[in-house]
Amino acid sequence: MKHFSFIATLSPQQQHEIRRWFLYSCALILLIITGITCYLGPDFYNLYTLKKEIALLREKTTTHTDLTNTKNRLKKENGELQKKRTHLNNYITHPKNPLTYLTTIINAGDDKTIIQSIRTNKKNIEITLICPTTEHATKFAHRLAQTEYFKDTHITSLQKHEQKNQFLCTIKGICSLRNTKVE
Repeated sequence: MKHFSFIATLSPQQQHEIRRWFLYSCALILLIITGITCYLGPDFYNLYTLKKEIALLREKTTTHTDLTNTKNRLKKENGELQKKRTHLNNYITHPKNPLTYLTTIINAGDDKTIIQSIRTNKKNIEITLICPTTEHATKFAHRLAQTEYFKDTHITSLQKHEQKNQFLCTIKGICSLRNTKVE
């Protein structure tokens, strides 16, 4: 039997054409890869720098939401405190505020006068105090009468107190409203 070789050798011209085709294909592939790299390279670089900046900004702004929440909470608390403050200021400047009457009573006395009790019944007021002399009691009643908060103040009783050289004085009067307007 005769051996047949199905592989035929190529002629030198065909080998040369195959080599040339292979080199042209490699050069064309390298040229295409270089073109794609030159075309897409700047875009990939921009993407890389943007990702880097985004990471930096995320790191810097991690507390931003906490800060804005804190700011909003503090703003709300400040608004509530301002409402309470205006409410208190309105109460303090209100004509029927007992604080103004009490400060007037305290300011009418001196260091030697001791206020024992204050009783009110609607507009009537009764102040019981301990004075060293009767002059202190009359001065106290006179000072109260000179203020705009009290009228018809008079001493109703003046008696000797249990302590030495002290007098127990009862002053009655009428609480009057202020004439000034509330702002």
